[in-house]
Amino acid sequence: MPALEREFAQLYKETPRYVFSDTLQTVPEGVTIVRRKDAVSVVTRLKQEIDGTFQLGGPELAASLLDLIDEFWVYAFPVIIGRGRPFLPVGRELRLRLAEHRSLASGIVFRRYVRT
Repeated sequence: MPALEREFAQLYKETPRYVFSDTLQTVPEGVTIVRRKDAVSVVTRLKQEIDGTFQLGGPELAASLLDLIDEFWVYAFPVIIGRGRPFLPVGRELRLRLAEHRSLASGIVFRRYVRT
């Protein structure tokens, strides 16, 4: 393996990783399973312990942790599909401020929002 790939692999292995799942029974070494009932308390603890960015993905997970999310990174792909999951649970509204905006050469538009 080239030196750069070895370095990346080492950094990746040293980075704490969490999988939020109620169905998985096993995960690779270095990965922690978090069950739905524990998600809020685990993320609250991690936000206090981790100095840096804590990222999560998936609409259902994000919706369940909505009150703990400080920033929203939205990627708009140049494809219209006519269906999909809403960002928020029905009835929720968030006031956000655009903090960053970038258009990528691929046509993808990145927007980073923060809570107002």
